[in-house]
Amino acid sequence: MDIPTFDQFKITVESMMGKSLTYRAIEVIRDFHNYWHSFIELTSRGQLSVQVDSHSLAHNYPQYRRYQIWTGGAFILALIGLVLLYMWFFWQVGLPLLIGTVVMYLVSKRIMNNDARQFEEELMKDATLNPSDGGFAKLCANYIAGIIHISTPSYSAHWPQHPSNAITGQRTFIETERA
Repeated sequence: MDIPTFDQFKITVESMMGKSLTYRAIEVIRDFHNYWHSFIELTSRGQLSVQVDSHSLAHNYPQYRRYQIWTGGAFILALIGLVLLYMWFFWQVGLPLLIGTVVMYLVSKRIMNNDARQFEEELMKDATLNPSDGGFAKLCANYIAGIIHISTPSYSAHWPQHPSNAITGQRTFIETERA
C-alpha cells in the first residue's frame, strides 16, 4: 500500500474541504501523516473508532439535517400545547399535543443518532478499505471540521488536539500560529 506524500495528502484534504487551509489545519494533516502507519494498523485491527458530533454533522452536511424538522415541529407543538393547557377548558387538546411533542422529540433523536451512525460506518469503511485513496483524507477533513473525535481503546483526541493523541495518550494542542 502506497502512502501519499505529505503534499499529496494536504492537497486531497484541501480539495475535500473546499478552501485553503489554516496553519492549525496543516498541522493536523502533518500529524496525521506522521502517524500514518499507526493509524493504518489500528484501523485494520478495528481499534480506531470515531465519535460523530451530530450537530456539527448537520451543520456541515445538509443531507443530515432531517432531524431538525422533527425537533422544530416538537417545539411548535409544545408551545401550542402549553398555551392550551393554561386555558383550563382546553386541557383535553393541550395534553395530547404535549404527548405528541414527546413523540416528535424522540423521533428527532432517533433520526439524528441513526444518521450519525450511518456517517460513522461509511467513514470507517472508506478509511479501512481505501486509506490512501481518500479514506484517511476524509477522516482528517472531518476531524479538522470538528465533526468527529478519534479514539482508540485507551485514548481519544478531538479538535484542536493533535490526532496522534489518540495513539500516544498525550494531551497536546495545536498552536494557533508558528512560534
